[in-house]
Amino acid sequence: MKKLKDLLIEVFEDEQPKINKKEVIEGVAQYGIIGKGLYASSNILDVAEQLVKIAESAHSHILSETDEWFDKVSVSRNMKSLKSTVQEFKKTAKEYNTLGQRLQDLYENVGFTLNKYYDINEETGDKEEYQAFFRKTAEEFGVDPEKIDELPDDKKKEFYDAIDSGWKADKETD
Repeated sequence: MKKLKDLLIEVFEDEQPKINKKEVIEGVAQYGIIGKGLYASSNILDVAEQLVKIAESAHSHILSETDEWFDKVSVSRNMKSLKSTVQEFKKTAKEYNTLGQRLQDLYENVGFTLNKYYDINEETGDKEEYQAFFRKTAEEFGVDPEKIDELPDDKKKEFYDAIDSGWKADKETD
């Protein structure tokens, strides 16, 4: 009688994916390009704050203009709905920001680990210099570079702000 493990090996043995080494190496080399989108949308909280200000000022303006030519009941109902929607947007933006920071942490950790085994094309100056800077900054924060995601959210934000302000890429422009 065969063991279940042996049966599973027989069934799935031929199912192992064929790995093209060249494709893997080229894919990992492009890792830095993939992560650009994670850092591009870091100003979502600013957008949310601007949206709140716009909605509040629009609310005040429209209510001041509702003498006779606007239906005051409809305007009040619409403004209440607007306020609710804007508050939901702000709440979601905060969640998005937190998740975005978490994604950045995870992305950095994946890159740090992959970089131990593969060459990653980086657009942020010399790869070794950046890694040294990243490690040094992590040490200043008292954390292992591979465990940045274990920092409290406020410390993670401080950490990545320190990285952003302290590291300038070769091709970076302000």
